Amino acid sequence: MRLKHLFAFSARCSASLKAFIIAIFFAFVSHPTAHSAEWTFKADASTLENLPVRHAVEDASSLLAQALRKEPALNNTDADIIISIPAPVYFPDHMDSIPLYENFSWKKIRQGQKTVLQLEAHSPKGIANGIYALLQEALGFRFYHPRATIIPDLTSYDPGSFQDFEAALAFRHNGFHLHTMHPLELTQCILDEKHPGALASVEEYIRWLARNYQNYWEFYLLESINKKTWQPHAQAFNRYARERGISPGVQLSMHMIQQKAFQLYQTFPATLKNKEEQIIGNLDFLIDCGFELISIEPTTTEFSAGNIEEKKQLFRMTYEHLYQKGIKMTSNYHVVKQEKMISGSGGGDAILDILHPDQGILVHSVMFYSLLDEKAPVYENPNLSHMHQLLLDQKDQRETWYYPENAYWVTFDNTVPMTLFPYLQARLQDIEHCDSLNINGNLTFSSGWEWSYWLFDWSVARWNWNFSQNGQQQKKYPLQYAHELITTPGFKDYFNYHTALQQEYIKDKELIRVMDAQTVTDELPFDQSLELHPRPKYSYPYIRNKATLEELEEVEQLYLDPLKAYLSKAAEKVILTALNPVEQEWKDGIDITYLRAQHRLKTLSYLVSIRKAKLLKEKKPDKTLLEEAARIRGEALKIVRKRESAYRYPLEELAGTFNSHTCYDFGYLYTVHHLHFWEREELQAYYNRYKFWHWNIWNIWKNIGVIN
Repeated sequence: MRLKHLFAFSARCSASLKAFIIAIFFAFVSHPTAHSAEWTFKADASTLENLPVRHAVEDASSLLAQALRKEPALNNTDADIIISIPAPVYFPDHMDSIPLYENFSWKKIRQGQKTVLQLEAHSPKGIANGIYALLQEALGFRFYHPRATIIPDLTSYDPGSFQDFEAALAFRHNGFHLHTMHPLELTQCILDEKHPGALASVEEYIRWLARNYQNYWEFYLLESINKKTWQPHAQAFNRYARERGISPGVQLSMHMIQQKAFQLYQTFPATLKNKEEQIIGNLDFLIDCGFELISIEPTTTEFSAGNIEEKKQLFRMTYEHLYQKGIKMTSNYHVVKQEKMISGSGGGDAILDILHPDQGILVHSVMFYSLLDEKAPVYENPNLSHMHQLLLDQKDQRETWYYPENAYWVTFDNTVPMTLFPYLQARLQDIEHCDSLNINGNLTFSSGWEWSYWLFDWSVARWNWNFSQNGQQQKKYPLQYAHELITTPGFKDYFNYHTALQQEYIKDKELIRVMDAQTVTDELPFDQSLELHPRPKYSYPYIRNKATLEELEEVEQLYLDPLKAYLSKAAEKVILTALNPVEQEWKDGIDITYLRAQHRLKTLSYLVSIRKAKLLKEKKPDKTLLEEAARIRGEALKIVRKRESAYRYPLEELAGTFNSHTCYDFGYLYTVHHLHFWEREELQAYYNRYKFWHWNIWNIWKNIGVIN
């Protein structure tokens, strides 16, 4: 009955009946969910005394209140939907034992008109995992970013749609390494206790880890901390992590001189005894901070191991000290092959020689390459088969974790920027392979979340678990969790198409060799350049100044023709309809990657044309191609401005300049703000200047540790 009809009808009624009708109407419109189901958590008071459980129940209650438009009750026996939480029976107190009891299952039970959602789990962390999985895997919540959550509308939820499910860890240890050697979203918050909102921001991230069922996190500690004032800050966020059932760890160096790494010992005084005293003092400081795992970089730089025999002695002393204190110890193994080490190779494996035989190892991989890829031209390797073999060799000898990257900050992806969705296929392939090998842990190297890189972290977090229904394990696929966030008709096909196109052309056909940006190591003089990331067969100055006609033809076949093919196919699939915010972020990432390919086609074509004209003694080409490149950069900058308005952390911290705790005095998206690398390529082509110091933003001496 419409409002005007109600009042017309009430005019013909008695005063008392009229008042009754109007009261009923306003009660109905004021409380549209008055007849919606009542929800409750059922849990003993003693169960809620366990902090991981209490935090999860309180958080879930707040989230459900938004979805239901009312607060769920606690122990309301008259509720329609009862979320039944068991009492834990195991209380593991060490990070080695905790993962044994983190699995869980949910079962729906009908009790007359009531529905009981019964959780089975055995430890406080297992219960917390189950509560969050109920929300995300069954009820439609999406914890995709520490500062962004999708809240479903559950006001009309039909419990009949609920399906029983269970979940088991794919790895005993699953979590994330925030690479705070780089100026990321949380670098200042973690390393600077005085930074505005520091502790709240770190706890916000830890809550995201808990909501996504992770059990470990760490970051890289730098020497720029103030040890006296920073320790209470570390104690606070480590205490919170443990309250959420997450073991806190830290990565640092024994004596690495790069990028302001925290060193367990300084060079001076140089006696072995003094080094041991420094190490013990720093280890006790870290233990007092509350870390449960300490990961120690064994090398002096990525390419040098230092004094092997002395390092070996120091590592054994370090391990014994930590073992006595109940602290786990691991070390990172870089992708640099032993024969490429400039010191310490000695005919054996320098790193394995240094490590204590009982400590753990982190087997690293970089960029969007998997352990099984045939082509992975990184750190002067054809692929990562040597890391795969290391994983196979070590997994039965010591605790071994896989340690892959979800972004590579320096000139590869989010610094350019490009949104490279092939990361998803590579990470899933590695996870399923490592799961089949019974690898102990999957620790994901996270290096920034904007430009859709949060999707890679969120997907990995959930792939770290195996979900089953009716005894059938859920099949995983690369765009699995991206598809959960798509709501616009037609966007799924668009997204799938462009993701497959990136996989085919940028990764498999290796357009990444020209679409990433050159860095200092590519432009070192005297034939000292290092191929740390993919680069073209011929350097850009060589193409412009020395290439033969045959080599120019090869450049066209290897790069220019595939760029044209990629651009042509990408232009075939467009979408113009209004998108939800997440879809728009993905489209912006796809668009700017497309424009990056256009830009590289123009600048590289200019280099080929100017060299070809000289060889054929033709008229020197004009600057039209570079002018077109500049115009394309202008179009890309419009996308940058759009994205910057949606960054989830302050723009000045992500893209501005400031006195950073890292060796970089700007945020990790500083080069994106003005598309520095795009413009640098135009200037290099125009002026024919290819020395690393031209239009350089890096402070090389700070990076390598010569100055602070």
